[in-house]
Amino acid sequence: MSMHWIDWSIVAVVTMFVTVLAYGTKKYTKSVADFLAANRCAGKYLLGIADGISGLGAISIIAYFQEYYEAGFTGMWWGWMRVPLFLMITLSGWVIYRFRQTRALTMAQFFEVRYSKRFRVFTGIVAFTAGVVNFGIFPAVTAKFFVYFCGLPLVPVSLGGFEFSLTYTLVMAFLIAIALLFTFMGGQITVIVTDFVQGFFVNIMFVVILAFVLTKVNWSHIAEMLAAAPEGQSVANPFDTGKLENFNFSFYAIWSVIILYQYKAWQGSQAYNSSAKSAHEAKMAGILGTFREFGQMLFLLLLPMCAYTLLRHPDFAADAAGINAALDTIANPEVRNQAITPLAIRQLLPVGLIGAFAAVMVVASISVHDTYLHSWGSIFIQDVVMPFREKPLSPKAHIRALRIAIVGVAIFIFLWGWLVPQFMPIRYFFLITGQLYIGGAGTVIIGGLYWKRATTAGAWTAMITGGVLSCSGMVLNYLYNGGMLSPGVASFFEEYLPKLLQIPWVLLFSMIVSVLGFIVVSLLTGREAYPMDRMLHRDKPQVEGEETDEEPAWGWKAFGMGKEFTRGDKIIYILAMGQALATFGVFAIGTVLNLTVFKGASAEGWIEFWKWYVLVYFVLAVVVTIWLSIGGLMDLKYMFAQLRSALRDSRDDGTVVDHHNLDEVAASVPVEADPK
Repeated sequence: MSMHWIDWSIVAVVTMFVTVLAYGTKKYTKSVADFLAANRCAGKYLLGIADGISGLGAISIIAYFQEYYEAGFTGMWWGWMRVPLFLMITLSGWVIYRFRQTRALTMAQFFEVRYSKRFRVFTGIVAFTAGVVNFGIFPAVTAKFFVYFCGLPLVPVSLGGFEFSLTYTLVMAFLIAIALLFTFMGGQITVIVTDFVQGFFVNIMFVVILAFVLTKVNWSHIAEMLAAAPEGQSVANPFDTGKLENFNFSFYAIWSVIILYQYKAWQGSQAYNSSAKSAHEAKMAGILGTFREFGQMLFLLLLPMCAYTLLRHPDFAADAAGINAALDTIANPEVRNQAITPLAIRQLLPVGLIGAFAAVMVVASISVHDTYLHSWGSIFIQDVVMPFREKPLSPKAHIRALRIAIVGVAIFIFLWGWLVPQFMPIRYFFLITGQLYIGGAGTVIIGGLYWKRATTAGAWTAMITGGVLSCSGMVLNYLYNGGMLSPGVASFFEEYLPKLLQIPWVLLFSMIVSVLGFIVVSLLTGREAYPMDRMLHRDKPQVEGEETDEEPAWGWKAFGMGKEFTRGDKIIYILAMGQALATFGVFAIGTVLNLTVFKGASAEGWIEFWKWYVLVYFVLAVVVTIWLSIGGLMDLKYMFAQLRSALRDSRDDGTVVDHHNLDEVAASVPVEADPK
């Protein structure tokens, strides 16, 4: 089924509006720091929305649909065990607070300040390589979604014996081109502004679409299908999931530890780490992100449950027949699996809302594509090319080099998506490519920011062992599950090392080895403590014009509120802590009761619980969407005012001299002319 002209008009209007807005931000980019970090002028609300949508691309939405279609509400329950962890991360400013204090523009720049130039270049190469290959499937998977959701005709073409779909190619080229245009014009300023507007639109449409879908597939329909799930594969009762292969208790338990270890290690949206106007604002943006997720997670959870019901409930037999007919036209089983929820949504929505959902996916695609283009292009120039130069580039030449690198990344991901077929599930591909870098990066980030005895030799050890072990484990897991290991090798692992055949255990093992190697080698090679106060700029006044931060407390006091907290910050902080403690309280009490008093509880009781969860969180999602949108608009106004009047330092370009950022070396602050 092709989309109605009204639906196409909605997509066109939304896309044109964001494009015009992107062009209007071009005039604010006057320095390298503008291009790389929006001149560190972004407030907490602006970051809370923009950074959120930058990590929720169309491909992420599809991946969440797959997860919750299989795990249902049980995935949400076991995810709540992470609440204390997220509470510690967000309220203490774990990693992001100290990283922002270093004033580094990229993570690898921090590595040069803390470790060495060679280590910066090495990690820059590894991060860039892993990143662009990981990024390679984004436009291809997203293009397939639009072809099937929008009902676009497939046009096969043969070129010199090479068979490809002209439809896929054109859609993919459009998605990359518009994201490239945004990134090319104004760098991080354009990215952050357009991501905010796109996030503003997406958050509102999530609530609207969800409200409509629940009028078509009401809770009684969903409840019947939840109750009918096979024993051991419940999508309502988290204590009846023993036969689920992927998203069970051990999966969520181990990932809770891994999240703490790898927090902010992946560099796909690295520019957001340095864009806040202060370390405190970066911390508060993370706290606001916990509220933003009310609407997003409810949308990502309930729509797969509606699709699950639509394909199984007898009242929707006709709709299910239409969905299955569309799915039968998709030959690739992995792509077919990805298309289940989107095609079910398409069946439920009327004209107008179909276009709105397509527009949501367009802007979600643009938001992650422009962020990733900016990140990987910046990392290549900042951490691979620039360290080899004896003399820094002029601001104009530096920005030109960044733009050329971004174009190169765009060309690569187009060719990858065009020429390389999807040969493994998205989940495996992301893990294998990502772990090449973040398998060891988590250790060197945490160690470098928090441990004064960390050494360069320890960092090399952690980076290499963590990356090699985790990536090798991912490949082994893929080969085993694909039946590509010889019977003898497979039986050996099954008998002696069965845990290494499971992804979470692979990551946990490599993480432990990386940390131990880092500690042992650092202790053996370290002679004196590293001057942490110098690196974190606590031994000198902050840069003129930037907001200052007091040194945060340690231990339980780190969760307190210091002098930098405004009245509004204190309210946000208390609300976040209260919400997190209430959620974890429900999880803890519910878990204990189900393991003792209510052991063997029926699915009906859980279904009633989830009904109230959906009702409460839907109301909260509406309130939070309005609140964050207003705050974001105010921050946007502030950022533009700051960019109009801010002095630019031409040395603030990511260059490091003798373990110091170049802009710290000299005292004067020259104003650089507009390099456009």
